[in-house]
Amino acid sequence: SIFGSVLLLLPTLWLSFSQDNLLPTLVLAGESLALLLLGLGTRVRVFILSGAGLLIVSAMHALFLPSLGIPSSLALAILGATLLAVATTLSLTRRRLQSAWTQWK
Repeated sequence: SIFGSVLLLLPTLWLSFSQDNLLPTLVLAGESLALLLLGLGTRVRVFILSGAGLLIVSAMHALFLPSLGIPSSLALAILGATLLAVATTLSLTRRRLQSAWTQWK
């Protein structure tokens, strides 16, 4: 399953760092979202973690695309606020996430 997720997402991740990279970044976000949903449906941790991780990477990468026209300072502010919100949410729901994660075993 690790090899399959790497084989699916690595070429798109590589293409998203090319010169004209809006379309590969959006494709990467779509593929990683599909992998995340597949992992949630089948309860495979590797799919969940790789899908969630690459979804976050593609969202962060999309913020800094020059074709969107967002200034770098605004993109950094959005990224910082998003990371702060995610960290706060994970901190508040840590106990419930731990119990749900152990029930999946």
